[in-house]
Amino acid sequence: MFSKCNLIALLTVLLGVASGVSQASAATGTPKIDFKLIYQAALLSDQAYKGQSEIIGKYPGLSAWVATPGDTEVQYVLIINPKRKVQVIAVRGTANDVNWNLDMDTRGVRDQKAGILMHHGFRKAAEAIYHDVKPRLKRDYRTYLTGHSLGGAVAAILGTYMIDDGFRIAAIYTFGQPRFTNQAGAIAYRNLPLLRIVNQNDVVSAFPNESEGGKHVYAHTGAVINLLSGPYYVF
Repeated sequence: MFSKCNLIALLTVLLGVASGVSQASAATGTPKIDFKLIYQAALLSDQAYKGQSEIIGKYPGLSAWVATPGDTEVQYVLIINPKRKVQVIAVRGTANDVNWNLDMDTRGVRDQKAGILMHHGFRKAAEAIYHDVKPRLKRDYRTYLTGHSLGGAVAAILGTYMIDDGFRIAAIYTFGQPRFTNQAGAIAYRNLPLLRIVNQNDVVSAFPNESEGGKHVYAHTGAVINLLSGPYYVF
């Protein structure tokens, strides 16, 4: 499983050997491969697991908001930098039994806002967070979203909502993200600026894997970086 510790360790190794920025793009919406930026996203995804006071204390001088809206017990962090006109949302991964129940709620439901089929549990968490965070967001700011595991799937769904509402999404970096939609949904949002970072041995990124009539119900969208052993990766 893609733990936060081995994620940060692998990215630290890559920072020492990678050129930093790549112009490679597998899809129109794929963000640039900037390992420094990806590393910062990983650190913030890790911070999303901490307590409110510790998170806010980590970002002095910036506007920081930490909340766990609704009954999903999924925590998110909003960091706003007015000077740079940048806002970042990080969503925590599975941290308790309530979150685990969301993971296991793999029923497919049509999302009225995005118009695609979504994983019921992930969608429930994304709806609660979006309702809470939307009034706090700046439409003219560049927005980054990130999250680990469950948080990655929720961050990607938030990206679909925000793009449809006209927000400026610079990039979505997720770590060990499970699938949140089906093939039709993946095609509909193929230009989502999503880059998934996956450990080669992580089973979570293959979840959920239900099949129907010999075909997988759920599918991934967005480009992927597959972290291999040592300083190697596949894009």
